[in-house]
Amino acid sequence: MFIFNNRILSVDMGSHSYKLIEAKLKPELRIMHYGAYPKEQLLEEVPTNRELKRLGFHTRDAVLSYHHSSFMVREMHFPVEDDALVHLSIQD
Repeated sequence: MFIFNNRILSVDMGSHSYKLIEAKLKPELRIMHYGAYPKEQLLEEVPTNRELKRLGFHTRDAVLSYHHSSFMVREMHFPVEDDALVHLSIQD
């Protein structure tokens, strides 16, 4: 059912805070770590993988939840690449 590995990070970007939940999917869904952070705390700088680890989150697979009246969704497909080469595919 899931295309992710055993763990996943769910990020809910709300109006006043961001809620994060790290869950283990197998053998059944189990919450491993969670937290809510004021929007201002994470808007000051983009949270890096190191920052997320400092907050206690350890997975790299994520699902993002965001709502805004002007929000638009576009489906994108990316080729499977070596993790070391992914940064070369991302452009501003």
